[in-house]
Amino acid sequence: MQFFRDRFQNSSVHFQVALQFFRFSPKAVWRSVVSGWKMYRGGKRAGKPVFLHLEPTGACNLQCQMCPRTTSITRDLQAMPFDLFTRIVREVDPLILALVGFGEPLLHPRLLDMVRYAVRRGITVRVSTNATLLTSEKAAGLLDAGLQQIWFSVDSPDPEHFESIRQGASFKDTMGNIKGFMAAVSQRRRPVAATVNCTLTARNVGEAAAMVRFCHDELKVKPTFARSYGYGLEAHSADLLQNTPAVRGALEAALTAAWEVGWKETALNLQTILVDLAAPLDGKGPCYFPYYAAAVSWDGRLSPCCLYYDYQFKAGKIGPADFSSLWNGPEFQRFRQALLADRSAVPVCRNCPLSDVSIHNILHGISRAPLLGRFAGREYNFIDREIKR
Repeated sequence: MQFFRDRFQNSSVHFQVALQFFRFSPKAVWRSVVSGWKMYRGGKRAGKPVFLHLEPTGACNLQCQMCPRTTSITRDLQAMPFDLFTRIVREVDPLILALVGFGEPLLHPRLLDMVRYAVRRGITVRVSTNATLLTSEKAAGLLDAGLQQIWFSVDSPDPEHFESIRQGASFKDTMGNIKGFMAAVSQRRRPVAATVNCTLTARNVGEAAAMVRFCHDELKVKPTFARSYGYGLEAHSADLLQNTPAVRGALEAALTAAWEVGWKETALNLQTILVDLAAPLDGKGPCYFPYYAAAVSWDGRLSPCCLYYDYQFKAGKIGPADFSSLWNGPEFQRFRQALLADRSAVPVCRNCPLSDVSIHNILHGISRAPLLGRFAGREYNFIDREIKR
């Protein structure tokens, strides 16, 4: 299984983080095989998603520069009812549940119950938080509930710049909360995969190397870098990373810093971004999200991924309808076919920097097998973008 883990993590920022605490149990293997076979066949229908991105609440206590919630979301933003949460988790039964969306999960009054419920069902649970509300009591509660993964959103090691990006946050208090959480992890000797998630834009990419050192020296938590998505919004287009000497130099300096402190995962993460910038696949690269991942809003609206920030995708709501009828309903079937035929023809998808190169190349390898090749639903040409370690 380590072979497949390495292949996924080698060329995908998404998997480099998601697989930190992934257990290849018999159930996980079977679900992955089913999803993979559906992808390989290139059909309209998919097996149950492996990943579920679920928005506990649309409420947030910050106004962040790069978040569409601050300026562009028009939908109502409230908290998910707990009975709707349990219904969705039962129906989807994902292997990995990411409690994340366009709100701050710690604002949900029953977040600990959500974590506990999913963990007891054998699901790996991740919480993404801005950490401003991560008190010692909430930290203890999350750990006692069995949380396995946590992402801390931090976009600058400089206090003044951090507070200008994450408007409404205190740098000192937030860093104190993160340190307090990690101290609680150490005291309890619990295996929790923690990462500092840094969204890179034109405004902060010059701090990437300093962020690596800050995370190593101060927070003692490995960072994961991601390019700002932009969400296809004109207001965010100027902040997107461009393949310029200055941007490449900043990323290469961060890459050097990651190797110097011995953080291989962070180095691979930065190498992936450098390759993506030098040989972009935006709008053209393979994407298999609607076969293995789904996003659900606080009120049950189903979407292929989080780039549909306003849940513009009109598949329907879980509650009035069951998950399976939507996941393999007419809207999703049309979407899968359109995405495989020409990703650049899908407005939201043509602006997305993520590409499932690792999955695509595995499918390419399967298609070359004499017995399995005849079952390939489409042509899988090898994409030579492997990261050299």
